Amino acid sequence: VAPEGMERLEAALRANQRWEEEACSKVEGAEAAGRRLTSAEVHAIVEAGMAIPVASQRLEELYMWITGMEDWEADLVDFLAKKGSRSTKLDGLLTSLHRSAGAFASLLRCAAPGLKLEPANTQASARYALATFQGAAEACLCLQDVPDGDRRSHSKGGSAQWIGCDFCLGWYHIKCLGMNPQKAASLRTKYSCHICAALRPGCSDTEPVIGPEAMGRVSSTARPALSVLRDSLSLAQKLPVESKYEAELGSAVLTLELATASSDLLVDRHLRAMSSDVNLAGSHTDALPEAQLRLLLRAAIGCEADCTALAERLVLGMRLLRWRAKVDAILQRGEEPATINVDSLSRLIRDGAALGLTAADCKPLKELSRRLETVRDWMALARRALASRPPHEEALRTLLAAGRHVRCAAKVD
Repeated sequence: VAPEGMERLEAALRANQRWEEEACSKVEGAEAAGRRLTSAEVHAIVEAGMAIPVASQRLEELYMWITGMEDWEADLVDFLAKKGSRSTKLDGLLTSLHRSAGAFASLLRCAAPGLKLEPANTQASARYALATFQGAAEACLCLQDVPDGDRRSHSKGGSAQWIGCDFCLGWYHIKCLGMNPQKAASLRTKYSCHICAALRPGCSDTEPVIGPEAMGRVSSTARPALSVLRDSLSLAQKLPVESKYEAELGSAVLTLELATASSDLLVDRHLRAMSSDVNLAGSHTDALPEAQLRLLLRAAIGCEADCTALAERLVLGMRLLRWRAKVDAILQRGEEPATINVDSLSRLIRDGAALGLTAADCKPLKELSRRLETVRDWMALARRALASRPPHEEALRTLLAAGRHVRCAAKVD
């Protein structure tokens, strides 16, 4: 080997040795500080090592670190990207997920103003910040802000971008509903949003609040399960290098875990209140008003993580709330106790059973069933008395008096 060649080789070996020492120092320094090297730091170290024309086992190890991180990022894209979607950039997908997590927490605070979202895991809260959201509580299902002005101003001339529900007065993007501006502007009947439509009498309990096709228009991601995102985050935390996307994913997962857990707790209390004997009009009740349930339902529908089970329970809670309003009027808990006929009372009992209530667990339903049984017992006596030929006048008088008593006590015609 020529002397100049030996000099170049020795210089390359010395440069590689210095690079390896610097690389080891940075890795050990990060470990001593209780952190991992960021992707930018590892990329910078690898680029410096690749500029040296000497093979290095350390360089191969660091390169494998980067490859593992990139594989994790690719898997995360697969979880988040909708099938057939052109939007497969992880930056945009995580932004949508993070925004929806912040919106969920914001709507939850509107629904339960006294609620504090505080992580039980202090280590997680120190590593990831809760997601935030600046939008309005009356946002569309996609959780974008509502328009200013009234419905007509956004429908004039067939250029509508929004449409208002004529029942709940909520605002929605027409593109999220699969309409075009001309169709929205030419509506001749009252428009009912997905939530109001799901609460109509006779609506099937098995039908989702919003179908897959409509959900595809509202969501920006494939809406993976929160458990999938949690597992992905756990895998990222085990990698020797920290991806630049880990913090944003961690913030979204932490926020969604807190928001969904708190929402589940509120819904559990609400559903128990529907079966209790407590007057829902009182101040000491866990029952949520319908407006607050709607806020939580909007959050569950607009969330970029799958919250279908929570949405279904919220719809059940709203249906039960409306059922209880009718029941409380009959049970003299309202301001003006109502009188109901036998057929309506039977229908009310059937509706309660269809909502999953049983007389054994639901005191109001048990009381309605008792009153119906009392009325039916009297009706059986009346049939037997009228069946005698001729009916005894004294028996009829006694029967009428008993009937008036039943009607007054049971509030049943």
